[in-house]
Amino acid sequence: LAAAGLLFGYLLVLGLGVLAICYWKNWPLVNYLSFAATYTWLFYTINGYYQTSLFSTVMPFTVAFFILFSTMTFLYQFVRQTPSNLLNLVAILANAGIFFVTAKWLVEDAFGGREFVAIVTISLAAFYVAHVIYFLQKNHSDRALLICFIGVAAFFLTITMPLIFAAQWITVSWSLQALILLWIAGKIGSEFLRQICFALFTIVMA
Repeated sequence: LAAAGLLFGYLLVLGLGVLAICYWKNWPLVNYLSFAATYTWLFYTINGYYQTSLFSTVMPFTVAFFILFSTMTFLYQFVRQTPSNLLNLVAILANAGIFFVTAKWLVEDAFGGREFVAIVTISLAAFYVAHVIYFLQKNHSDRALLICFIGVAAFFLTITMPLIFAAQWITVSWSLQALILLWIAGKIGSEFLRQICFALFTIVMA
């Protein structure tokens, strides 16, 4: 336990230092190297040494790494007002996906039961909804970034439904979600988001 805590603590401090230096020097690409190296060490440690007794140590650091690399987007796209590019969007999706897969495995191993996994998915949905709200309040002009946040939030909200609702309520909840997304698509004028809504309505009808 102590060794795992020291290793992950060191990686977290190192990641924070890299983020600060990269923001000061405007070296965003170095952050992506930190991203890859940190998660590589995390996976190596989990695959080689993880036991259920380490959950209380590994899970908080996994959350911390996720928030750390989410902060990259906040600093560059929100604070510096740097336009997003494909690499930024891929990093957002990769960070969310890697965290979800890792947290899902850790939670299932420690507790079992889909209702505990739902805590992870609904927390992720709320995290990205908060990004969307902040984005709209600040009138940020980066539409691609906004759509990415909405899409990720909608995805985690969608997969939460089968985890917490009985089967007969899943289609109802998905229908309401698609309707809300369709309204948002109309407000921001996003044809891409509108097509996602129609796809979700198709799944609901099927």
